[in-house]
Amino acid sequence: MVVHSHFFATRLVQGIPEQVLHNKIVYNDRPFGWIGGTALVSSMRGHTRVFTDSSLITEENGMKKIWDIMKEEKVKNAFMMPYCIQDLIVEKTSIPDDGFRLELITTGGQIMDNFYTQVVGRFCRVLMIGYGSSESGGVAVFSPIFEGDVLETGKVGHPAPGMEIRIVDEDGCLVARGEPGNIELRSAYLMKRYHVDMSMTDAVFSADEPPWLKTGDVGLLTTSGEVIVSGRRSETISRGGRKILPGAVDDVLKGMEGVNHVTTVAVPDARMYEEVCVCFVSSTLTPGDVQRFCEHKFVNKDSLDGMGYMPGYFLKFDELPVTYTGKTDMTKLKTEAARRLNLGE
Repeated sequence: MVVHSHFFATRLVQGIPEQVLHNKIVYNDRPFGWIGGTALVSSMRGHTRVFTDSSLITEENGMKKIWDIMKEEKVKNAFMMPYCIQDLIVEKTSIPDDGFRLELITTGGQIMDNFYTQVVGRFCRVLMIGYGSSESGGVAVFSPIFEGDVLETGKVGHPAPGMEIRIVDEDGCLVARGEPGNIELRSAYLMKRYHVDMSMTDAVFSADEPPWLKTGDVGLLTTSGEVIVSGRRSETISRGGRKILPGAVDDVLKGMEGVNHVTTVAVPDARMYEEVCVCFVSSTLTPGDVQRFCEHKFVNKDSLDGMGYMPGYFLKFDELPVTYTGKTDMTKLKTEAARRLNLGE
């Protein structure tokens, strides 16, 4: 299924007050070398950019400090990673509600679900979700989320203007609308190649002319032409021949009270090839608590054959490792999980 964008930018901002869209004081702590943090956008738009060291969020009470900075600098629009929004929601009782609100929070970088809409009304008036990458630029933007709106897990909206999106199977053949597959992109905004590394370039582009970029993401297109991202192809867990999307486990655990952060990863297993391991951060829960929650949610549902979504391991962390761009460092997390479980590669 291929979607050629006929989605006009005006639909993206429908219902958002004009003063919000043109607010000149914006918070963004992403590194300048990352597509989400490039200083070029601020310069082109004439924004005053407020930023801190990206590591501040990892410190104790980091999000509270950032909130105070935004309030002091009179910030109205902000770009925040999902874990920042999650911290705001989890810590809302300890952040005084003095009436200060951001007009707009824009986020992206990982699969979002309805949990994150709790930030609307308490910390901001509007939430926007974007989907893109350094290789492709902006791919899609989900329509503004206002207080009371419901967000379907993984939905990132319609393709951006000029963007073509198709969903294909493992053989590169198109799948029917509504069916999951690998997300590929084509537009005038795609990168030409990776610097020096032509083998890597060849691996991510199709043989078509013009070529399609293989994003590595798994998802589908809805009947209305919206994109839903369900996970990373490389992160899919292969347990006994069954393919498990870690995000499906994460979605369930995000609904458990006391879980601050959670990421499900694959760890080696001599018999099943890979096993499902839940890595979580919590100040109140034990691995046993999380295991019992999962047993209630998964065992009777789809795991009677031992190869369903019921995780095999549960590890508690003080914090999850992150990359310089602020995303969970999956490589380090997998390595640390295997080490703590005494599992070889």
